Amino acid sequence: MRINIALPLPRPFKYELDKRTGALRKVLFRSSPHYMWLDKEEWRVTLGFWGKLGDAIDVERVCMAVEQEVFGFGLIIGVTGKFETFPKDCGYYGHRNTVGLSFEKGSDRMAELSGRIAEKVNGLLSSKYIQFKNPHITLVRKERRRRPALPVGWVKKLELEPLECIFDKVVVYISDKRISGGVYVLQRSARLI
Repeated sequence: MRINIALPLPRPFKYELDKRTGALRKVLFRSSPHYMWLDKEEWRVTLGFWGKLGDAIDVERVCMAVEQEVFGFGLIIGVTGKFETFPKDCGYYGHRNTVGLSFEKGSDRMAELSGRIAEKVNGLLSSKYIQFKNPHITLVRKERRRRPALPVGWVKKLELEPLECIFDKVVVYISDKRISGGVYVLQRSARLI
C-alpha cells in the first residue's frame, strides 16, 4: 500500500485555480507536450508519503498518529505565490521535474505541520517516510526521464494573481495496486480545528 498525506484543496479554490492557469497550460502544451497536466481533482498540497507500506496494522497506526498530531493545530490560511519547478530538496523525484504552485503566505505553517507529522510517524515505524519541506500544489508532471527538461525560464516568467486558500483538514490517501492494474484509493481525514 502507498500512503500520501496531504492538505486537500477546497472545490471553489480548485475551480478558480483551473480558470487562472490557462496561460500556463498553453505555454507548456506548446513547449513540452510530453508533460502531463494533472486533473484538478488530483491537486493537493502533499506533506509527505511512503512509497510502500505492507501491513494494514501499520497503515492504521499512521492514520491514528496523523489524527493525533493535527488535532488542535488550527486552520492554515495559505496565499499562492509563483509557479516553480520542483524538486528542490526531495531526492525521490530523481530527474523528473514537476511544475508546482508555491505559497507566498502560510507555507511556514504547512511546513511546521509536515514536520510534526514526519517526527511522529518516523518514531512509530522503521520504514522511511518522505517529508516534503516545500509545500506546493503539483500541477504538471513529467512521466519519463529520457525526455527533455521543462522550459524553466518560461515557467518563472508566468505570474498568477494571489489566491487565498483555507485548509481545515489533513487527508490520508491510501492506495493499493491490484493485480488487474487498477488503483484503489481510501481516504481518512483529520480536522485541523
